[in-house]
Amino acid sequence: MSFANERIFPEDFHKYDIGGIIKKIKGINSIPYTEEDILGWTIDRSRNIFLMYVTYSGQFDGRHVETYVLWWEGTVIEVELETMDDSRSDRNSTHIILELRSLVLPDGFAVERQHVLDVLKEARTCRGSYGSQKKNYTIEFKF
Repeated sequence: MSFANERIFPEDFHKYDIGGIIKKIKGINSIPYTEEDILGWTIDRSRNIFLMYVTYSGQFDGRHVETYVLWWEGTVIEVELETMDDSRSDRNSTHIILELRSLVLPDGFAVERQHVLDVLKEARTCRGSYGSQKKNYTIEFKF
């Protein structure tokens, strides 16, 4: 199996404690999340790994930072990607440039960093523009 974009089903929301993960990433004072608040994730069920968008900062139509959770067999890894939309004026396509701003592996995490980065790229590529109506979507990774 490989990564697929899916809506998070209520049973998965509770199984993986999605509300708790988001609260941890966004801060203790964040609004409680329910399964209706979350659009979806990019998941590989056979490898027990998912990528979930959490939030962004900056100008969404230009350079901004996107925060994700990369959940790896029970380990929560917070990822920040600096994102630049390099589409110029083409209405039918999007070209995104992604730079790694932050990815901290917890102490004792047994997977090599480069392998984590490779899987992150795979998941983020599958995620694509998630919801965009543009026909052509390309990603350039600068990490």
